[in-house]
Amino acid sequence: METKFELLKRKRFRLALIFFLISFILLTLLVVTGSTRAVEEDITTTIAEGSRGLLFDCMTYLTYMGDYPFLLPASLAVIFSLYRYNEKALSIFFGGLMASVIPAYKPLKMLIGRPRPELGLASAPGYGYPSGHTVSAFTFFMGLYVFYQVLYREENDVLIFSICAALASIVGISRLILGVHLPTDVLGGILLSGVLITSFSIGYKKGHKKLEHYLS
Repeated sequence: METKFELLKRKRFRLALIFFLISFILLTLLVVTGSTRAVEEDITTTIAEGSRGLLFDCMTYLTYMGDYPFLLPASLAVIFSLYRYNEKALSIFFGGLMASVIPAYKPLKMLIGRPRPELGLASAPGYGYPSGHTVSAFTFFMGLYVFYQVLYREENDVLIFSICAALASIVGISRLILGVHLPTDVLGGILLSGVLITSFSIGYKKGHKKLEHYLS
C-alpha cells in the first residue's frame, strides 16, 4: 500500500510527463511548419561564428558526452554498480531508460526529415530534429539524478542536480556552437528526454517492488 507521500510523488511525475509530452508535440508541430527556420538559422550562425577558437575546440570534445562511445560504458558502469549493491530493479529500469533513447528519437528524425544547418563547421550525418546527442546526454545525466537521488534516496540535492544539469546542458550548447543543430533541435531533445525519464520513473514507482520480489 502506497503512502500519501508516494502517491503525491507519482502524481508529480504524471504531471511532469503531461507537460513534457504536450510541449514536445507542440514544438514538433512548430518545427514541421518551418516557420522558425530562418530565424533559427541566423541564431545558430551567430552563435557558431562567435565561438571560434578555444571554445569551439573544447566543444568538439565535450560534445562526445552525448555520444555512445562515452554513454554506453558509462551507462553499463551505473547499471552494474546498482546491481552490485542489490538495487536490481533500479538497475533494470535505468538500463531500460538508456536503451529506449535511440528507438525514441531515430524514427522521429527520419519521419520529420529536418535538414541540419549548412554551416559546415563540423560534420554530422543525418537529420536534425530532435538532437540525438541532447536526448542521450539529458537522459543519462538527469536520469541518473532522478533515479538515484529522487527515487532511491528520496531526497533532492541542489548541488548534484546542478552538476547533472550542467553536464547535460554542455552537450546541448555544444551542438549549437558546432553549428550542427538549430535551437529547437536541442530544445526538442530536452523535452523528449523529459518524456522518457518521467515515463520510466512512473513505471519504477509502480512496479519496482514486484520486480524486486521476482528477482529475489
